[in-house]
Amino acid sequence: MMISDSQKKGLRELLLNDNNLTVLLQLAKCATKNVCKTEDPEEALRLITTHIPDIYVLLSKRAITKELLFTYLSNRRADAATDFSKADLIEKVIQYWKQEHQSSIELSGDQTSSSLHNQSEEDYPINKIARKFGEWFFERFNADALSLVDLWADATLHLTIRASDGINEWECTTAAEVLSAEQNMFEQNMFVPPAQLLLATYADDTAMLASHPSLQSASNAVQEWLHAIEKWTAKWNVAINSSKSACVTFSLRPGTCTDLTFDGSPITNASSHCYLGVHLDRRLTWRAHITSVKSKSLAKLKKLDCEYKVNP
Repeated sequence: MMISDSQKKGLRELLLNDNNLTVLLQLAKCATKNVCKTEDPEEALRLITTHIPDIYVLLSKRAITKELLFTYLSNRRADAATDFSKADLIEKVIQYWKQEHQSSIELSGDQTSSSLHNQSEEDYPINKIARKFGEWFFERFNADALSLVDLWADATLHLTIRASDGINEWECTTAAEVLSAEQNMFEQNMFVPPAQLLLATYADDTAMLASHPSLQSASNAVQEWLHAIEKWTAKWNVAINSSKSACVTFSLRPGTCTDLTFDGSPITNASSHCYLGVHLDRRLTWRAHITSVKSKSLAKLKKLDCEYKVNP
């Protein structure tokens, strides 16, 4: 997301003060890779908004802590619940800026340049060219047909992958580096879920969550993405054991999701399932997990007790 005028105004409120001046100067050094070491707050703010054009990337920087964001929201009596993550706070800050600053900026813009808004920005020639290029590029990329001849020799790329656990960034300065980075991104981040799904992957274990008031709609969302994963596994010759997979319906209401399949094999509907050592049951009560851990612990203690009696 590009940094808008309302967000620039919000960044000024957030960083251009005595408490956060050190953070602002540190961000400026980071944005310019220590090339520009300014002590002027205004210049530092200009540098970070110029060299970090994405507001999510900027607010996700380590220098901007959860405490800083929470304090900012609290001082302005904005909604800032205590059960939050940094990603939640970033969303709340951006939403606050949109509500507080967008209307005044839009009003000013309407008064001074109303004639410019007669034509939609989407219809500008440069935007049409950009959309056409994007369609062509991703058609080639998704068909695994992108090659060096499709790019200028001095092609550059700034790639940002934003996830709940952090942000990864790549900088490429040649066509060969661009192709290599795109290929690695495609192979390592093969599961890019649609907006209605949450995905968690650790090693070779993947959990998929769809939330919807309708069980049927949630099932359809998961099944649609399972079909997409089938195509990926076929292309890259990856084997997934559907017999070790399970579908758990998390709900206090009766009923379960419709039967899911993967590669023609049914996925078992279960009342609980173990993911990364944690047993998740239908009502998320932790009862199944506590019972399992207690049973294993007692078995270990019993074994240790027997060994002690045999070898005192």
